Order: sequence, then structure tokens, then C-alpha cells
Amino acid sequence: MSLLRALLVVRLRLHALFAGRQLDRDLDDELRFHLDREIDAGMARGLSVREARRVALTAIGGLQPRREEIRDTRGLTVLWHALRDARIAVRMIRRRPGFAAVVILTLALGLGGTTAMFAVVNGVLLQPLPFDDPDRLVLLSSAPRDSLFGRALGLSEAQFLDVSAGNRTLEHVTLFASRPANVTGAGEPLRASLGTVTAEFFTVLRARAALGRTIAPGDEDPARDPVVVLSDRLWRGHLAADPQVLGRAIKIDGRAHQIVGVMPVGFSFPDEVQGWVPLDVRSWIQSGNSFTRPAMGRLKAGVTLEQARAELASLAPGPDTQPDAGNWRIVVLPLKERAVGQVREPLAILAGAVGLVMLVSCGNVASLFLIHAARRRREIDVRIALGAGRRRLIRQLLVEGGLMALLSGALGLLFATWAVPALLSLAPARAIPRVDLIRIDASVAMFTLALAMTTTLGFALVPALRTTRWAVPVRPTGRTSTDRHDGLHTILIVAEVALAIVLLTGAGLMMRTFLNLRAVDTGFNTENVLTVTLDLPEGSYATAERAQQFQRDALEHLRVVPGLGAVGAVNWLPFGTAVIRGDFVLDAGRPVPADVLVDKPVVSAGYFQSMGIRLLKGRDFADSDSASAQPIAVVSRSAAATLWPGEEAIGQRISLRSQPRPADWLTVVGVVEDVRQQSLTGDVGRAVYQSYLQVPRLPFLTHLTFVVRAEGDPVTLALAIRNAMRGVDAELPVPSVVPMHDIVASRIAGQAFQTRLLSIFALVALTLTAIGIYGVLAYSVSQRTRELAIRFVLGASSWGVLRMVARRTLMLVGTGVALGAAGAVALTQVLRGHLFAVTPTDPIVFGTAMASLLAAALVAAAIPAWRATRVDPALALKED
Repeated sequence: MSLLRALLVVRLRLHALFAGRQLDRDLDDELRFHLDREIDAGMARGLSVREARRVALTAIGGLQPRREEIRDTRGLTVLWHALRDARIAVRMIRRRPGFAAVVILTLALGLGGTTAMFAVVNGVLLQPLPFDDPDRLVLLSSAPRDSLFGRALGLSEAQFLDVSAGNRTLEHVTLFASRPANVTGAGEPLRASLGTVTAEFFTVLRARAALGRTIAPGDEDPARDPVVVLSDRLWRGHLAADPQVLGRAIKIDGRAHQIVGVMPVGFSFPDEVQGWVPLDVRSWIQSGNSFTRPAMGRLKAGVTLEQARAELASLAPGPDTQPDAGNWRIVVLPLKERAVGQVREPLAILAGAVGLVMLVSCGNVASLFLIHAARRRREIDVRIALGAGRRRLIRQLLVEGGLMALLSGALGLLFATWAVPALLSLAPARAIPRVDLIRIDASVAMFTLALAMTTTLGFALVPALRTTRWAVPVRPTGRTSTDRHDGLHTILIVAEVALAIVLLTGAGLMMRTFLNLRAVDTGFNTENVLTVTLDLPEGSYATAERAQQFQRDALEHLRVVPGLGAVGAVNWLPFGTAVIRGDFVLDAGRPVPADVLVDKPVVSAGYFQSMGIRLLKGRDFADSDSASAQPIAVVSRSAAATLWPGEEAIGQRISLRSQPRPADWLTVVGVVEDVRQQSLTGDVGRAVYQSYLQVPRLPFLTHLTFVVRAEGDPVTLALAIRNAMRGVDAELPVPSVVPMHDIVASRIAGQAFQTRLLSIFALVALTLTAIGIYGVLAYSVSQRTRELAIRFVLGASSWGVLRMVARRTLMLVGTGVALGAAGAVALTQVLRGHLFAVTPTDPIVFGTAMASLLAAALVAAAIPAWRATRVDPALALKED
């Protein structure tokens, strides 16, 4: 019976929903019937028709309240009222399209930026890594106890073996890294990024091959044939997705590797590599060399991150050459930090800036709703006088706000679909990780609509509550000089001004930083300079003599290219991928300055000239400075001043080995200008340059960048340069020709990206603030028309009225600027780590921000002020 009763109730309520209009007509007939009977009864008692109708309405309780009471008993009342209120809201929006358009566009602008930034944050920071149980994956690094987790830190080979054997909290541990390599035998010669990993790498990630197998224990044995696992991208792009590829050999750096597997689509960890080769840890230890590589492990079931940190702290050895191992520790972090750790703070800054723009948009919308509600007072009073309840009116106003929220949310999503690609196109290459996960999906859409509904309904609720607070007779139509919403208007505009000041100040600080970075003297001239970087394969260039011969041949081929001036080569280009830095020994037992390391570039003759590095003293390298000649060096200005203070550097002797042999001593023959090797913001490195032809150690020679200075437009010479390099060794992948200017610009690309975005956000906030000031002043002038008319009648001049409007503008802006400046001093401190040669309280930036906002406010106030001076006293008083 209970089920039948429930079905009957549902049927009756659905009938009430879909037959609502007919039921309303029946209800009106019924109420009129009872009203006529009460009127007839009153007239029978001797009352007049008018008096009888009044008594009858009183007895019934009013027609409209009685209708609402009976309708509420039908069921599905909320949905029925919502549909009816939605129809009314559409009519109201159509009657006032200007107000609706401004609200929707203003809110959509803020929602579009917020949605785009949320899509980025969601894809980069919130989405999990594409591995099985990714929260169990951790990074491991040996680090000094008084330092933070460093970007380039990891474990050495010996530390890796100690941690692998000694821990009880990790299932497996692996070392991994990426390096460029020359790949041949897979279509066109290719310079690809390869991962060098231990056998546990794929086990830690729980990754399986789509074809064949992954690297297995024993594959790293140097006695066995080398193997390689390919990425799906390399397999499809260069091997035509050949299913018979297993067992085929390709050459990596001139050495044949057997293909044993192909990974699934999308797997390219770490650093979007295109293949993986085994890493022989024990061979590195036996060779006496040691490299620090990233390390990764997987937590055992039930083990927490804190438990792993506590256990591994006891296994924290120092570097192999570090005597004070007790000052070192093992740092354990989630693997996700490797991808997002460097971008979390910049994204937080940009997200905060977008949030400020959203708040400015919200302030504008709130002010518009207050003004709109004030202009509807008479309408609300009439509806109250006709019997409409307060709840009914509030619901109607909220439905109108909700409809505009839906429209603004949809438009905001449309803006975001354009803004996300635009934002990513502005970002430097590889500046934003996990780009493939940045998209407008269902979660982002739900976030946008929820934000739109929350903000708009919140702004619609306050005016609705205030406007319907008092049930009063119909107000007079005359305008007054006061407004009970005026205080809220003032607060909102002051808040908008304060937020705009914070954004303008932040953008100004980043702009000053960007300009200061561009003005830094790098020590070389990038104009018309092109670079070609390559790595010589060890299989083809197994000795220093062969690498040096390649360098000679390449320089000869480049020198005959028409349009090229100076030509040179260097192993580690300034602002390139890395630099070799280390200790040294001075001649005659001279003490080495404490904590001083020197950069150790290896260059050819003509390098300084091609880079535009000034020779200050002595001479440059020459082609005659070969292995049979006296070993020489050229030092930088700061190195000469530090190593031989107050003395002449020319003729001094230095060795770049810790235990030099007689042949390892270099005689200084020249001093060149300092060069910033790695950073525009750090200290200038002290450099000791060696001749490429005099360095016998192969690792210093296989990574090589040729630098050429063009006599004309360098872009037109790129093809000729590539052909010249192909003529030296056709087996080498044809390298890209990159302007030196682009390499330097890439070092400040992050600051340029942040500066552009913050400037855009600040401009939007400034525009919205100006619109808000205009709206409030225009409304204030319209409400004070009668007051202004009286002022004109009493002899006030137009200049006096202009001063009145200007005084109110300055009051609003001045208060907002004062509050915003105080907030900016506090909030811009988060930018301190991103600033260069400028302080967070730079007076020029603050003064410019305040002046810009004041100018925008005065422009916004011009039209309301002009309208105030055009008030016709006679017409205004007559209308009143």
C-alpha cells in the first residue's frame, strides 16, 4: 500500500506540474466564486458594494496570498515557481538589456581568466602522475642538512647501492637521467633525448612494454650486447611502427644497440625521452668517476612518507669525497615535485593575480546590482502593496541573478577556451610541465559554473534583502540627495581601487625586473651570432685526436661559407645546458683562495672574436696552439684579479688538475672580459680557458658548440651552415642553428612571461575599476539631480559642480590607493625571489601605479561630471 500511495503522490504532482495553467484557471474561478458569495452576503447586511468587497477580501485573506497558499499544497512547488520565475526573469532581462549585458560581460571576463588559470593549475598541480599508484613514488637525494632540496641533486652510484641494500621502506630504488644522443639506423639521423636508467626503473614505475620487454637485470653488463627500449613516438615516427622491430639494431652514438621493446603511447618519463638504455652503476664506480643522478623509489605497502624519511635519514652518506658525512641527509619528496616543484610558486603568483582580477569583477557586479536594486525600488514597493510576500520577491530577484550567472558562466567558459591556448603560447618552451593535461574538461566547467552561481547569487541576495526589508507605501517619484546603498557603493569602489593598486604594483615590479635583466652586461655580443650544438658519438670518436680532427674540419668548412665572419667553437656555451667548474692549483705553492672555483671552458681559435668577448691583455688562442705546443690558458678579468691580486696575470702558471703532472701546467697568455656563463642574476664566473687542441681528455671534447658571426642577416645562412656541418660527417644528425640572442632570451623568458601576464591582468583590473568608478559617479549624479538643480538656482557655477564631482572621485581613489599601497607592500613581498635590482617597495613603481590609477579615475569621472554641469534646473524641479 505504501508503494501505491507513493506512486499516486508522484502522479498527482506531475499532473500539477504539467497541467499547472489549467489548475490556476480553475483556482481563480473558485476564488472568485467565494469572493462573490462573501460580497453578496455583505450587501445583504446593508453594506455598500465597495465596503462589502473590502470586508470579503479581509475575510478571505487576500486573493494573491490565498493563491500562493493553495498552490503550495500541490507538490513540486519549488520547481513550478522556478520555471515561472525564470520566465519572468527572462522578461526582466529583455526589458533592461544594458544592465544584463554589463553584468554578464564583466563577470565573464573575470570568470574567463580564473577558469583558464584553474585549468592550468588543475592540469599541472592537481592531476596525478600517469603511473600506477603515483602517490607511492618518491624522489631521493643526498643533500647538506642546512640546504633545501636542490634541483640538480640526487644520489651518486655508491650512495644508490647503499640505499638500495640498506633500506626497508622502499620496494625498489632506481637511478635515472636523460642525455642527448645521436641515433642512426632509424631513418634519418636523429639527435634524440635518451633515458639512462638502472634495471629497476620500469619496475618502480610499474610500466610494461607494449611490444617486447623493458630493461632487465643483467642488461647493463658491459660484456653483453647493448640494448635499447624505444618510445612509441620514435617507433612510429622513424621506424614506421614496424611490428618486426624487435631484435633489430640501431646505432646510438655510433654503437649498435639491439631493440628489445617499445613502450606504450604517452610514456616518455623522464623529460620526454625517446628511448631508454641501461645504466651500469658498478662500472662507473670502478672507473673512479662519480656522477650525481636523480633517484626514485616506491614506498612499500603501508609505509608512509614520514616513515621513509625517518629510516633513510640514518642511511644518509655524504658525497664520496666528503669527509663530514654527518652533515648530510637523505631528502625524500613526492615524485610529483620533480615536475611541478619549480613552477608551483610562479603559478601561485599568477593564480593570485587572476584572483584579484576576479575580485575586481565581483566588486563591479556587486555595485551594479546595488544600483539596479535602487532603481527598482518603486517597482518593489508596488508589488509589496499589491500583496507580494518578501520571500516571493527575494526568490524572484535571485532567479534573475542565477540566470545571469548561467549566461556569464557559459561566456566565461568560451573566453577560457580561447585564453588557455593563448596563455600556453605566451609561455616559454618547457616552462609549464604536463601541458597535455591542461584542458577545459568537466571538472573545470563545473568549477566555473559553481563560481559564477556563488558570486552572482551572493551579489543579488544583499540588494534583494535590503530592498524588500520594509513594506512601505509607494515611495514618491522624486529623486533625493541621499541613498541608503551609497555606503556600500563607496566600500566596493575603494576595494576595487585597492586591488587594482596591488596588481599594478606587482606588474610594475616585474616590468622593472625584466628591463633590468635585459640591461645586464653578459660580456659578449649576441648580434648576428649563430650557434650549432652537437654531441660526438663515442663509437665514432673514441679518442681525443679524432674529436679534435672533427673540430678542425668543421671550422674549415664553416670558414668558407659566404657571409660568415669570425668562426669558433666551445665545449660549454654560455647559457647552455651545463658548465664544468672545479678546483685548481697555482704555481710555486701559492695558496689557493678559499671557496674559489673556476669555470673550465675549452675553446678554439677565433672563439672570443666570434662571441664578441673583448681581449684585455695578451693574446688569443691560435691554430698553432696544438698538443705539441706549450700548454697555455686565457683567463677572465675576475679570475686574474682573484688569483693574482695586484700582479700581472700574463706569464703566471696554473693547473686545472688537483695533482698536476709537469705537462698539466698552463701558462697564462691572455686576459679577456668576464662572461656570465650560467645566470644573468648571479655572480660573474671566474674562467680559465683552455685550447681545444691541447685538451687530451675526451669528455671535455665530445660536447661541442660552433659559434659563427654573420656579416649580414644570419637567418639566411642557417641552411648553408647545416650543409657545411653535414659535409664533415654525414652520419651525424643535422643540428639546429640557433641564434645566440634566443639562447640568452630564454634565460629571462620566465620573467617575460610573468611580466606579460601580470601586465594584462593589471590592465584588465584598471579598466574594470575605471568602469566601476564611472558607474557609481553616474548613478550618484542621477540621484542628486534635484540637489544640483537647487544649487544652480542658488547661484552655483559649473566649475563648482565639477569640483564637487572631482572631490568625490579623489576621495574614493585616495582612500583606495592608501589601503592598496599598504596591501601591496605586504603582498608584493612574495615577489622578492623573482625580482632583480629592484625592491618590493620601489617608490618609482608605486608612484607610477598610483598616478595611472588616478588618471584612469579622472577619465572615468569626466562624463558624469560633464552631465552634472548640464542639469537644467527648471526641468529637473518640474519633473520632481
